[in-house]
Amino acid sequence: MEYIKKAFLILILLAVLVMSSSFTYHSDSIYTINARLHAIVNEIEGTIQQSTIKAGENMIQSLGIVQVEILSTKNLDLPEPVDIEEAIPCVIVASDSIFAWILRASPINASGITLNPLGIISIGEMPEEKLKEELYHWWDASRMGPLSYYATYVLEFGVLCIKNLSSNDAYWNLPLEVTAKTYATQ
Repeated sequence: MEYIKKAFLILILLAVLVMSSSFTYHSDSIYTINARLHAIVNEIEGTIQQSTIKAGENMIQSLGIVQVEILSTKNLDLPEPVDIEEAIPCVIVASDSIFAWILRASPINASGITLNPLGIISIGEMPEEKLKEELYHWWDASRMGPLSYYATYVLEFGVLCIKNLSSNDAYWNLPLEVTAKTYATQ
């Protein structure tokens, strides 16, 4: 009987040993599977991010955006009274882009436009005089408030067009444009 008890105890110990090693094996297997799944998820996440960046780049290129830069007016020598503290986004578009087409299709055949508070859009690089003019528009719109500025601009432009001036003549006689162009040539 003693012999059977010892054999039974040995079998139980062997079963516990086998079971614990089996659990250790399964635990290691689960850890390995978890690590592999985590690696796959990270790889998929990286692929999605790269695809998103590539899609964004493709969209920007399809719109004809050549460059986006932040204008810091601290580096520019702007005559009084213009004092601009904030950095201004400047989007440079290709001459064959949809933005360039819209600007050129405007009644004044524009080469650039200031959209305060969004930024400045320019067809190609802006000469210094044109940049100063657009910065004056930015400063004027900031000073008056964008809504007031653009309402005044459109109203004055409309009044000049009604006075039988062509849209091009109205643009050149518009007080906000005359002031900005005078400032730019200082």
